[in-house]
Amino acid sequence: MPGRYVIGMDCSTTATKAVVWDMEGNAVAEGRATFPLSSPNPGWGEQNAEDWWRSTRDALRDAAGSVDAREIAAIGITHQRETFVPLNERAQPLRPAILWLDSRAGKQVAEHGSDKVHEITGKPPNPTPGFYKMLWLKENEPGTWSGRSRWWTSTPSWSTG
Repeated sequence: MPGRYVIGMDCSTTATKAVVWDMEGNAVAEGRATFPLSSPNPGWGEQNAEDWWRSTRDALRDAAGSVDAREIAAIGITHQRETFVPLNERAQPLRPAILWLDSRAGKQVAEHGSDKVHEITGKPPNPTPGFYKMLWLKENEPGTWSGRSRWWTSTPSWSTG
């Protein structure tokens, strides 16, 4: 593999972390950028998707700035599972992202969760999977659901560019 370094990045629930590793497996540099978690109602978890991009950029800049960036061979990325944000036709968020830990969709789980859904998706009925929260949006924010949303994207797929 060309290059001397790889970077592992994680955009998690409250921060993005980047660690530069050498080919012997030693951590040689790190970057970290935090962002807020909002809970406008009990059990809800939301974030500004633009914070994901800013924190990723800043953490990567801090970590890579400590080594010769021309020697970076690869970047591996992990992220918040089951977190999503609806976007308009210009790829701008229509509302705050709904996080994996958000539990607002209990009613939708009770109505639509089943052994068949578990069999198809591999996910047992609980409020973590994004599709139950999307059903919640369809019922509670119909304008977001049908009228204005063009795309639905997850944490690593969204960027301001």
